[in-house]
Amino acid sequence: MNRAICIFLTCVVVTLSGCSTVKPTDPYHGSCSYSGRILTKDATVLEKVSSDTGKGQTQSSTGVDNCFDYKNFLTDKHMTLDDVITIALKNNPELSAIEYEISVAQSIKAIASGQNKPVVDVYGGYLHYLNSQRIVQPSLNGKPGVFGDEILSADIGMSLPLYTGGRISSQIQAAELIKQSTEHELARAKKELVFNISKVFYGVLAQRKVVESFVFSQKTLEEHLKRVLALIKVYKGTKEDRLRTEVRIADVEQRLVQEENLLYIQLRLLTSMMGLNCPGKPVQPSGELIFNEKAIPEIRSAMKHAFQNRSDFQAACITLESLGKKLDVARSEWAGDVALTGFYGGRWAANSTDKPDGYSSFEDSGRIGIVFNVPIFDGGQIDGHIKEEQSKLSTAQERLRRMELRVQLDVETSILNIQAAVRRIAATNKVVEQGIESLKIQKEKYSLGRGAIIDVLDAQSALLDGQTNYYRALEAYSVAMAQHKLAIGTGLE
Repeated sequence: MNRAICIFLTCVVVTLSGCSTVKPTDPYHGSCSYSGRILTKDATVLEKVSSDTGKGQTQSSTGVDNCFDYKNFLTDKHMTLDDVITIALKNNPELSAIEYEISVAQSIKAIASGQNKPVVDVYGGYLHYLNSQRIVQPSLNGKPGVFGDEILSADIGMSLPLYTGGRISSQIQAAELIKQSTEHELARAKKELVFNISKVFYGVLAQRKVVESFVFSQKTLEEHLKRVLALIKVYKGTKEDRLRTEVRIADVEQRLVQEENLLYIQLRLLTSMMGLNCPGKPVQPSGELIFNEKAIPEIRSAMKHAFQNRSDFQAACITLESLGKKLDVARSEWAGDVALTGFYGGRWAANSTDKPDGYSSFEDSGRIGIVFNVPIFDGGQIDGHIKEEQSKLSTAQERLRRMELRVQLDVETSILNIQAAVRRIAATNKVVEQGIESLKIQKEKYSLGRGAIIDVLDAQSALLDGQTNYYRALEAYSVAMAQHKLAIGTGLE
């Protein structure tokens, strides 16, 4: 019977030794897509085929479509910049990933804090011996005892650290600093997302105006072509004038196709940045490009504001502090540990080979005391750990210095971009005004037979370029203002 038990336990151990877990974790569970599955970040979305349209449509278990209806904003509804930002902040996958990193940092802090608390464990086991063993050590010389070759054991143990050289407190502080740093990184990621969303949003608004300019130019040329054809009928125009006009119309048409394609790509990019999966259904931004010539910031106050509010700069400072605490943890390893320990348990002889009269097959035992551990020689491991943390600290110090330079450059660059955009708007606005007047004059001269067709076409081309440059300058101004907010650390948290 004993041999059968041993053989059975051996088989169980051998069978399970290669298994990491009975039910392995699926690392793709909760991701956006894997093996044809369509999932949201909470893995509750099912791929459902609509019987009415015969087209695949992704819906969540709550019935809310990730594409066509999100927070009551339909993708065919014109959205303001605030609408787009609101959806992006709640649905962007990168922000969700950083939020999970904050949870990781909180767990690390909980682990570090737990080291200051008592640790209680329960131990148990079954051992089979070739030779009979005494189930517990004798407490007196010559005291009889119970022997057996099959012994069952059960113990409860407790350990409480009394002194660690500051290691645990430094670990807790380092973990808290890491959590704070990650929170600042999340705040910065949100601001960067707001800037990137704003940049694309303003680009869409400007691109729409550019497309409208090309459509206007196309209609203007088509109307002029009708006038040319009318003049040809009365022998005041030439075939060459018609051909030149038609060539210019064709050129505007192909450029219009390019600009419309660019607009659609920008709309798709904006939809993707919002974290929405909407094939063929991009969002439709609504708004106007606003210009305020008096809104140029002052560099000194902007620089001061940046160092006080930049989340990435604060994250770098806190990371530096956390690495200092980790260096303290490494140095504390030389101090050793002092702990309070205690055990209480019992032993059972499942198969007693020697049991004196009056003795039970069960005996209990226990102990309590203080133990310490002081490293004397570890082959250089502690010193190596100290050097590693010192190098990490030095690296962080240099990166913080680089961050300071980056903050200064970001602020100065944003202000310079604002100033340049203001000058561009003033210049291109004059070009548009003069271009409208010039085109009007050249058309009248051509109609009276005093001007050449090439002058009309050149005036029309100059007006189109002026309008395009004007809207691009408005876009550059709006983007530069958003860039300045990002540079000084203001905006949505």
